[in-house]
Amino acid sequence: MLRVALEELSEQIWQDGAAVDDAPLGRGEGRVLGLLPPITFRQDRRWRRQMARCFDDLAADLTETGTVQQDAEQAGAFPLAVGGLLARRPASVLRQKS
Repeated sequence: MLRVALEELSEQIWQDGAAVDDAPLGRGEGRVLGLLPPITFRQDRRWRRQMARCFDDLAADLTETGTVQQDAEQAGAFPLAVGGLLARRPASVLRQKS
C-alpha cells in the first residue's frame, strides 16, 4: 500500500512540475504541490523534481528490499507519502494491491 502511495505521489508531482515549470504556485493549485506548506510555493523546477525523485527512490527501495532506507533528502518526503495521499484518497489506494 505504501509503495502505491509513493508511486502515485511521485507521478502527480512530476505532472505538477511539468505543468508549472518554475512558476510560483497558489494554495490548491496542481494535484500535490499546491497542498504543501505555502513556503514551498515559490520553489523552482529543480526543487520540485528533487521532491518527485525522493518519492521515486522510496518506492524503489520498498520494491527492492521491502523496507525504506531514508537519507537526508528523502526524510521530508516520507511523512508526506504516508499522511498526505492516504488522508486524501484512502479508498483508491487501499483497493490497489502492492
